[in-house]
Amino acid sequence: MTSSRVQRWLKQVQIVSAAWQATIGGCLYTVVLVLVDQLSVRFGLTESQRVVDDLLGGVLVGLILYAFERRRKRQLTQKLVTINLMNHHVRNALQLLAFTSDEPSPHKQCALVRESVDRIDFALREILPGEKTDVFTREYWFVRPS
Repeated sequence: MTSSRVQRWLKQVQIVSAAWQATIGGCLYTVVLVLVDQLSVRFGLTESQRVVDDLLGGVLVGLILYAFERRRKRQLTQKLVTINLMNHHVRNALQLLAFTSDEPSPHKQCALVRESVDRIDFALREILPGEKTDVFTREYWFVRPS
């Protein structure tokens, strides 16, 4: 399979997976609401009390969905920050490599290439895993870590 076919297939799998999750979640929520409604009838709640009960159930589900969406957005934002940092480091390293040929001394050329390789290696080790978010405080691009 070509990469575009694989990407389309993965996207379809994600859509089907999300649809199944939504369907199962909706069915479970319906079952829980029916059970709670039956319990409220059994315990003799009046019609107005059952409406309030249903309203509170809706608020609870809304809060759960809100928390889930906030978590999802936070994870997406963290991924975008990681991509931005990787872009910054790799572009700077590539820019340094692009100007290496302008350096007359072969020894300096080697040093510039080594520095670029070290910077890309740093980005792959430290930033890409996404575990360290204090990259800017290290000021890697100004001061070499020891």
